[in-house]
Formats: sequence, C-alpha cells, structure tokens
Amino acid sequence: MSQTPPHKTLYKKWLPLIVLLCAITATVLLIKSRQPPAKHPFIDRGTLVEVQQMTTQDVPLHILATGTVQPQQQLRLSPQVSGKVVALHPQFHAGGDIRQGELLLTIDPRDYALALTKAQNSLSSALLNFEQVTNQAEVARNEWRVINGSTPPPPLAALEPQKRQAQAAVRAAEADVQLAELNLSRTKLYAPFDSRILSEQIDLGQNLTSGREIAILIGTAKAEVVIPIPLSELPWLEIGNKHNQDRKKPAATISLTTPRQRYHWSGDMDRTLAAVDEQGRMSRIVVTVDAPYATHPELPLQAGMFVDVELQGITLKEIFTIPRSALRDNSSLWLVDEDQRLKIKPITIVRKERDRILVRGLTANEQVIISAISGAADGMKLRIKTPIQSSGVTQ
Repeated sequence: MSQTPPHKTLYKKWLPLIVLLCAITATVLLIKSRQPPAKHPFIDRGTLVEVQQMTTQDVPLHILATGTVQPQQQLRLSPQVSGKVVALHPQFHAGGDIRQGELLLTIDPRDYALALTKAQNSLSSALLNFEQVTNQAEVARNEWRVINGSTPPPPLAALEPQKRQAQAAVRAAEADVQLAELNLSRTKLYAPFDSRILSEQIDLGQNLTSGREIAILIGTAKAEVVIPIPLSELPWLEIGNKHNQDRKKPAATISLTTPRQRYHWSGDMDRTLAAVDEQGRMSRIVVTVDAPYATHPELPLQAGMFVDVELQGITLKEIFTIPRSALRDNSSLWLVDEDQRLKIKPITIVRKERDRILVRGLTANEQVIISAISGAADGMKLRIKTPIQSSGVTQ
C-alpha cells in the first residue's frame, strides 16, 4: 500500500484553522468599519380621519312601508223581491264595468203590477166607503140638532166610531198601494255607484229568491291601501290632513314594480283603523287612492295587490343629519376640536333611520368624524382628510 505524503497531511490538518482565522479577522474589520444610522426626530402627524361639517336644515320625513289594496266600496247585491230574471246588463259578469245609475237586471214585473192594480182598487173602495160614512154622520148630526137643539150629540149618534174605522181603512189601503208600488219598483235593480263586478251567480231566465245574494260589486271611484306600521312611527305622520292646501306633494305615493316598468299612484292618508293588529301589534293606516282603475288602464290598482308605499311625514326644523355609521355607543359622536384632537360629545337623537340619524345638540360648522378609528380616545391627535358638506341622506 502507498503512503500519503507528509506535506498533504499537514495541509489537511491546518486548512480549517486558517479559514476560521480569516473569517474572524474579516468580521472584526466589518464591525469596526460600520457607521451608526442617522437619527430622525419622531413627528406625530395624527390619525387620518374623514369628517363631515355640520349645518342645520329642514328635513321632510318619508316613511317607507308596504300595504294591501282593498276596495273602498263593496256591495253584496241581493233582490228584495222574488221572480224571474227577464233582462240583464250586458256587462253583468265577473270583471264587467257598470256606471252609477245603469240598470243591472229586471225581474218579471207582471205579478207586482197586478198587485198594484188590486191595491189601487181597494183604496178606491175604501175612499168610497169613507165618503158614505162621512155623509151619513153629517145627516145624523143634523137630525140630532132638529130634535135636541144645541145639545152635542153622543159619539155613537154622530157615527164617529164608524167614521174613524172608515178612515183607518183608507190609510191601510193607501199603505197597500205604496207597498205594491215599492215592490214593483224593486223589480229593477240599478247600480248604486260606479262599480266592477267581482263575482256573480245569475243568468237570464233564472228564478230569484228575495234576500239571496246574486253578485258582489266593488267601487271603482276610490280604492284603499291598508298599511301596517309600528306605533312609534305615528307621531311623525299627519293623518287625515288631506285638505292641507300648503302641501306640495301627495301625502302618500303607492308604487308597484313589474318587469316592464314601475307604476305610481297618489293617495291621501285618510285615517287609522280602530284597533292595532293583534299578531304584530302594528297600527294600520288607510290611504285612499282616486281613480285606481283609470290612472294606469293597462295595470289597474286592483283589490288584493301588495304594494310599496311612501308616506310623507312632518318636516323637522333646524335639524342635523349625520350618517348612521357616525353614531358611537348609541348616544355620542366623535368631533374634531380646534386643536385637531378628538372630542367625544353626547347628543340628542331625534330619529333613527336606515342610513341616517337626525340629531340635536350640535352647533353649526362642527366637524363630525364619520370614519372608523382603532383605539379612539378623548384627546387623540387627528389629521383631517377632506371635509364634506352635510347633505340630506334619503331614507
């Protein structure tokens, strides 16, 4: 076997030590030659915030709700006399439109005409009998005066009971004539108002029974929208103030959206119902709408529709409007004071809406912080981004 030369053995033994010494030497030289970093003074510029400058304004309130359409007038039609139907209005079917005063149907009047003739004959007989009794009574009084002078005759001698009985018979006969005339007039049924036939169960030639329902009519001049709203919203509304001439907008706007377009109707807040809803404990407002079928003939405001409603409320005077996100702890705001520092200020909330809050307790030109701050504290230094002028945020 061959042996390793002595000089190679010496090289392998001392090489690691030489490398280590070189590394130590380079490290020491680098440490001695380094320069300390330049020192810059710390400047606290403050937390960047977005603010809104406060101004007072008059804010008209608008309350959004939904409601169900119902007819203002609804009539369950039934005849007051019995008989056979001999004539019908051509529109007397479900969905038919009938104007006020138009003849709806005619019941065969012949039986009632005969009854009227009979009653008139009975009245003539009663009048004749009354005249006869009256003449007889006058003759009896004259005979009494001839025999007894100025002494008043007794009622029986003057035929007073017979005269009263004949007079009562005349009144009864007159009542029979009036009843017969009334029954004859009831053979014709007229529309009491502009209406649309909701349903009907009648046909020409059908025999009707007195008091039996034959149709349901709903009025077309006005419709009503019943709107449930929370009791807390009632103080903001002027219900029943539909004759206010100063109002520039309708008290309520009803709308319905279809794939084609959005339809609108104007209405008036007419009244509240007598009781709250037992399930939701909501108050119910009735809005009346004129000409529900004529405003949009292609889409009438029909009974049963579920619609959106915007109710016009009162106008709050000199109020501050802020975004709802700016409210802190449900009762205070963050403001920027004169020294550009954060100030926590309690405020009076007048009304909360979906996107805004109406408050009092501020002064004009105060700057309200509307952006979020992490670790906010009273006195924190701030830096304002760009003030934006206060404006009314629609609900």
